[in-house]
Amino acid sequence: MSSGATHCSVDGRLVPVDQPALRPDDRGFAYGDGAFETLRAVDGRPIGLGRHLARLGTTLDALRIPRPPIDLPEELRRVLLANGLTRGEACARIRVSRGPGWGARPPPDPRPTVIVDASPCPPTLDARRAEGMAVVTLQTPRRALPTLKTLAWLPSVVALLDVPCDAEAIFCDDDEVLEGATTNIFALRPGLIWTPPDDGRLLAGVARAVVLTWAAASGLAVREAPLSRAALAAGPALLTNALLRAAPVRAVDAVPLPAPDIELLERLHVAYDALADAT
Repeated sequence: MSSGATHCSVDGRLVPVDQPALRPDDRGFAYGDGAFETLRAVDGRPIGLGRHLARLGTTLDALRIPRPPIDLPEELRRVLLANGLTRGEACARIRVSRGPGWGARPPPDPRPTVIVDASPCPPTLDARRAEGMAVVTLQTPRRALPTLKTLAWLPSVVALLDVPCDAEAIFCDDDEVLEGATTNIFALRPGLIWTPPDDGRLLAGVARAVVLTWAAASGLAVREAPLSRAALAAGPALLTNALLRAAPVRAVDAVPLPAPDIELLERLHVAYDALADAT
């Protein structure tokens, strides 16, 4: 967790972040058995909350974890308030595990654990939005359930060990670009925005959906189709996630890329929050 947070919510109870509150047999800790969402908040208001909760529900249903009997919007509000994060930007997270239970076989009567926390946004966020990030393409094992946002996030963690701290790792399937360790990726061409297809091999992020909606409304052609490494490196590109919104790609495998149109990026950032909150 980023510095500055003092409290989190565990199963509906506000607790100090430095006090143990998780059972040692919690399956989220032991097996990555659960789901999570990371979202941006502005002035204490979570952005795109409905979209994030819908995706969380989809993941929980796929994992056959019961929906927790907790008012998650209220818990987010309480946690943001408890940490003094009601002005400016903040990063909030919701984690739901299957709850306690040893052994690989899931318990027949799961009792989910729910953790909600929030902290100031990383200080690097503004620089990444403005200056962009380099990307490094990797032929690397992907997540076991790539379309679901589970707690089993180790492939992304390991991939990021192999790239500089100011760069993003990009997962590839042979020559085909799929997604970033923490982002989705878009190639920009005149009048066109191009992203790998949601074909079961990647996690289609909330920010990805918002950008596609914005692009169509802005009169850009949208292409969801295979994207090769060479095609990615042939022109401007963007990385997206809920915290970044959109950040330019500076280079692909150390080959510099031209910068995206600044006016296009500014229009996207202005429109993003309203579109994220739209049903």
